[in-house]
Amino acid sequence: MPQCAAQFNTSRQFEELIEEGLLLDLTPVAEKEGWTSFIRPSSILNPCMKDGGIYCVPVNIHSAQWLWTNKKVFAEVGVKEPNTWEEFLSVAPKIREAGYIPLAFGGQGWQERHVFDVVLIGVTDEAFWNRLWKDKSVDAAGSAQMRKVFETFGALRQFTDAGAPGRNWNDATNMVITGKAAAQVMGDWARGEFAAADKVAEVDYGCIPGPSKRPYLTLGGDAFIFPKSSDKNLEAAQMKLASMMLSPYIQAKFNNTKGSLPVRADVDLSVADACMKKGLALLDDPKASITPANAYITEDTNGQIQDLVSTFWNGSQYVCRQCPGCF
Repeated sequence: MPQCAAQFNTSRQFEELIEEGLLLDLTPVAEKEGWTSFIRPSSILNPCMKDGGIYCVPVNIHSAQWLWTNKKVFAEVGVKEPNTWEEFLSVAPKIREAGYIPLAFGGQGWQERHVFDVVLIGVTDEAFWNRLWKDKSVDAAGSAQMRKVFETFGALRQFTDAGAPGRNWNDATNMVITGKAAAQVMGDWARGEFAAADKVAEVDYGCIPGPSKRPYLTLGGDAFIFPKSSDKNLEAAQMKLASMMLSPYIQAKFNNTKGSLPVRADVDLSVADACMKKGLALLDDPKASITPANAYITEDTNGQIQDLVSTFWNGSQYVCRQCPGCF
């Protein structure tokens, strides 16, 4: 018997399960409660919808484009926290000279791809992002803008440390928390690590959206699917669980703890910290939100691109930690 519920990312990861008829259609509870009227933005619910049915329940909104900083490190070095990648590359040598690791990095495939995407949108814009992922433009992929993306991404290598390969993301976050490193690129889920360490947002640590002159956030998150069953009692329990996940109370409690944003706006966010408020402000700006790449490409294509990025980052012909001009 399959599990009663399973968690996926908000993407096309479970598309084949829908096509094979293996998932419970949540349309009855979705229509009764009006999911389409309060789940925001629409891009969060869209991956759940196929052929007239709703097959998953999004429980939060995560954004990937954040640079987390240790404010004490930046103050001791005497440099400003960067708002763009150009600024980061200009202050990173001074941070390294002061004995700190400029960029805490986790050398795993998904993390390498994560940082690449953050750099991509940080040095280009929404129009380029959509040309590349939505339109799948060959011209965009081979453009001077794309070359700049790879150059900027490659330039970050020299500011990581020798222990980066294989490091878990939360271990890299801990390097920032403990002051071993100045900054880390990670999604807003890292906020939960700082909170668990009793660190105060915008006092002990900073959260910079982007980094980019015009910050953008790709909005994804976590979603639950429910395998289809012939047991009507189980099906009723699954529908009840789906409903509970979207209740205002659960949305507030869960997302305040996890570090993510709620998928509905009518929840009590009085306990939101300074970094969460930054995310909410950007969420309220329709021009600041863009659709993540994995909403436009298949899991197979996504895996191939991740392999390409990892090859670039780790390939011996590219490795250079001393020369700023290397990429």
